[in-house]
Amino acid sequence: MRKRKYDSIDRMVKTGRALHACGCASDERMQRLAWCGIAPPAPLTPDEVRAIREEADLSLYVFANMLSTTARLLRRYEQGLDRPTGPLLRFLHTIREQGVKRVFPLTSAALGGKA
Repeated sequence: MRKRKYDSIDRMVKTGRALHACGCASDERMQRLAWCGIAPPAPLTPDEVRAIREEADLSLYVFANMLSTTARLLRRYEQGLDRPTGPLLRFLHTIREQGVKRVFPLTSAALGGKA
């Protein structure tokens, strides 16, 4: 059976914790090592992607622009023809957990005023 790369990262993080405990690794190095061990987010279903957009009461085109992607690709995510991956998937999880208004706070500059 082939081991997943996350298993080796978990072992590396455990070794780093042991080195940190005995004083051989600094706090900064331990923090960097812990970031390597962050597991990828769970995949989102098409209904979840649509729910994130609809909860914010945004059109497909506006939400796609906010995510720096195309409306066509966002539509494919919502229809289940494609799945978000990588940074976009993590970003969608953040928006779902914190809300669009927290991730994209409106400023007077965004509303057309002076910054």
